[in-house]
Amino acid sequence: MSLTGSFAKRARPSVALAMLVLSSAAPRQQQSQRAHAGVALDFVNRVPSSKREAPAADRSAIDISVYCPVELLLENPVGQQQGDLKLFSAGGPMIPLSHYEAGGLADDETGAEALSPSKLLNVEGPVAGRYTLLVKATGSGEYTLDVLVYDRQGHFEKQTLARLPVVKGELDRYWFYYDPQTAAKLSLHGGYSGDGLDSPVTYANLAPGTIRLEGRKELPVALFYSDRLQAASFDAQLGGTNVKNLFHPQPGTSEVVRIPVIPPTQLTLSASSNDGKQTDLFSIFP
Repeated sequence: MSLTGSFAKRARPSVALAMLVLSSAAPRQQQSQRAHAGVALDFVNRVPSSKREAPAADRSAIDISVYCPVELLLENPVGQQQGDLKLFSAGGPMIPLSHYEAGGLADDETGAEALSPSKLLNVEGPVAGRYTLLVKATGSGEYTLDVLVYDRQGHFEKQTLARLPVVKGELDRYWFYYDPQTAAKLSLHGGYSGDGLDSPVTYANLAPGTIRLEGRKELPVALFYSDRLQAASFDAQLGGTNVKNLFHPQPGTSEVVRIPVIPPTQLTLSASSNDGKQTDLFSIFP
């Protein structure tokens, strides 16, 4: 189962899919408008359809946005951070040329602040390497995450994970590699996995082990399938019942699956790649 910048108002369409969407690389466009669910915002001189005007020498950037009751923290390959540093008790140095906008926009007519405003995180000229993204729920609901990266020529790649349910206090984890030479290599991964970075499956919102539903009647699972996944090997068992039909495993894709459960029970997910077999056990309680 996506940064010093200034922002201006603009219109956003809603996001409806619950899967990771990988858009094709293309240059940026100067005056086009960039979409985000529910709030009118614009990254100045950086929109996904064409090249921006300045600076001409380097157009590389990372734009991350999220809608609903969560906050973000991004850490770059050298340990520098940007996001809600207080919420995450983060003590690392700030990422240079970065900005985090968490306030959202007031209603033009009433002046009322948004109850769950969009959060926008921007890095200009980001360094190459592995980035870790944390998403922490400050309330219960759903969130949609957009990750948009630009290379030095201004070409972009975008991935979206839509409508992932969360409960207050939940901590979701993601990671991705960034290469300023080519944006086309963007690939989000879940930050939880039973077998390390080479796992055929990783999870953004669950770590194998004990899971508590906190009053929910279904278990949402955000899965990221490795490029090395052998799709036919994937299996899912819930309390001894095969629930594989709820999943759609394909190499290099992701999805959010909502599993109806009656606790206590156990969910076992297994899959293989050329690197071996992975089996993850989730013990589910009310």
